[in-house]
Amino acid sequence: MKQRLTTLKNKPLSAVALLGWAFTLSFLLESLNRHSMFSALAFMATKPLVFIYNLSIILLSLSIALLFKKKMFYMGLITFVWGVLGTVNFVIRFFRKTPLTADDFRMITHLHTVLSFYLKPYQFFLLIALSIGALMVVLYSWLKSAKHSRQLKQGLIVSMASALTLLGLPTVSLSIQAFKETDGNLGKTYNEFGFAYSFMGRVINKGISKPEVYDQETIEQYLSYLHNHQNKPVEANIVFVQLESFFDVHRLDGLSFSEDPIPNYRNLLTSYSSGRLKVPSLGGGTANTEFEVISGMNLEYFGIGEYPYKTILSSNTTESLPYVLRELGYHSTAIHNNNANFYSRHQVFANLGFDVFDSLETMQNVSFNPIGWAKDDVLIDRIDLALKQSNQKDFVYTIAVSSHGDYPSDVSDEYKTIWAEGELGSVNPDSMAYFLTLLKGVDDVIGELTAYVKSLDEPTVMIFFGDHLPGLDFPSLDEEEEYYTEYVIVDNLGLPKVDKNVTTYQLGAHVLSKLNVSGGLLHKVHSQQSTMPYYQDLLHLFQYDMLYGDGYLYNHIPQYQPTELNFGIEPMEISEVLLSGEYLLVKGNHFTTYHRVVIDGKHVETMLLNRNLLAVKCEEVSKWMNVAVALISENNETIYVSPSKIVSNGLAR
Repeated sequence: MKQRLTTLKNKPLSAVALLGWAFTLSFLLESLNRHSMFSALAFMATKPLVFIYNLSIILLSLSIALLFKKKMFYMGLITFVWGVLGTVNFVIRFFRKTPLTADDFRMITHLHTVLSFYLKPYQFFLLIALSIGALMVVLYSWLKSAKHSRQLKQGLIVSMASALTLLGLPTVSLSIQAFKETDGNLGKTYNEFGFAYSFMGRVINKGISKPEVYDQETIEQYLSYLHNHQNKPVEANIVFVQLESFFDVHRLDGLSFSEDPIPNYRNLLTSYSSGRLKVPSLGGGTANTEFEVISGMNLEYFGIGEYPYKTILSSNTTESLPYVLRELGYHSTAIHNNNANFYSRHQVFANLGFDVFDSLETMQNVSFNPIGWAKDDVLIDRIDLALKQSNQKDFVYTIAVSSHGDYPSDVSDEYKTIWAEGELGSVNPDSMAYFLTLLKGVDDVIGELTAYVKSLDEPTVMIFFGDHLPGLDFPSLDEEEEYYTEYVIVDNLGLPKVDKNVTTYQLGAHVLSKLNVSGGLLHKVHSQQSTMPYYQDLLHLFQYDMLYGDGYLYNHIPQYQPTELNFGIEPMEISEVLLSGEYLLVKGNHFTTYHRVVIDGKHVETMLLNRNLLAVKCEEVSKWMNVAVALISENNETIYVSPSKIVSNGLAR
């Protein structure tokens, strides 16, 4: 018997067995992707060629194991990796509705912070324990797995067969070819094209593809179609307020509410210019909504699920509202009551032309909701401060966060004051009550900001809009409706009410046109060419040239340089450093709990005594010390370090 088992272990792995394993793994991944084995079977039956395409991707990856002596170990390892990806996708689609993409792994440094909002402490530690256990199993398998002769010939045959299938099927299957034409609806894309194909498509396809016709003559021809506004621009402050997971819940058919959670917002929709807003995200992806609004670019031309903040904009500038308005004398401020380095905003906002970034780390008197998101009432004073701090016209882009998911059912009753009655489907009634109560808090902020705009002597427009719908599975909304929120343009100028439905990448141009501002090239495209049959081709062409092409639009000369981004509307400054007994005291202004003293390049434990005084226990003092103050994020990443002061014999120089 023992000899028979040994023979079986040493038996070469057949192509049929490998194919069977790939089939099983593909089916399991689709079941996880769709949260249903029956849906996976339906996918196989209705789109067999697309399923085969996914299977070929899995088979190609598994065939690599045949090239190694420890082929069973590598088979298990590759299966384990796919299993982890499928499981993570299953969990992510449960919480935020949008699937896993490769760009999610660019957020790995924020994993602990993000998970803390979605998992209870015991769940988080259980996840850590399972991860450690899985790594130990992998290590044990490596040590104990037997070595066999490599199946190089068979591995190469299977690999080539899989590769040829991947290359050949798109030429005969319109369903597979259609992957290139997918829009920003990630859930729909993953359902139509399968998990492996959609995920790997994002890994391989990044950025904007080169248009079929791309040359200077074509660019110049399209440029000739654009013109400037003839009327004098209206000089006014422009304030965008991007509201987290906010929308008109009265769109949900079959539901009634114990009280209206958004009375202020609904009143504005009927009183000021407003409309439906098509957004690129669902349940998450706030940064992509703001990218489209700020840049005017259509994300459909980027890779599937790509976050430009984490790719091209981490090192490149592009046309944007701040850069365009700078030419008209505007000062630009970004305000966000969350961590500065989330989505790398602390780097990206300099490449989008902002002058100031006011984040959670630089704010005072912040309160938090039950799961840890900052409340939005702090934004009222921050917007007021931004408008008062500058002597110029102001562009302020505000990113709210308090109504962010998750929406647990076990929060205290004070956060469940508004209830929904009717068909909720799989949505927990307590979770819905928590969400509605959060919306009421945001609506109160909208009311206060509206009153604030009306009280201003300076001409001001303020645009409220939802960034995406929450990650709650509302039964009355179909896949298309899930990608719509609303916007409203409040002003103290007496602008006429003109309603219009727009996309997020058109919103900036729509607002500028109301003020007779021509804007940048993309804004002109949206305002002047959106009804033309070549509109999307023109967008594709211009976006490619701006970010990846030869720069024909700007005569090959870089148009925009990164700004020197200041952190905090009220910038932190050091006025004096001195030694007092065993403490080193740093005097200045606008210190917060996120500031750390830096001595000779080393961050040291710091006490915040008040807004103007930091203290460090300093037992040993060298003859010379360089003392600076750093701004530190929640995950201990350094956002900014001030100029240093030299301390000698207890005095700063």
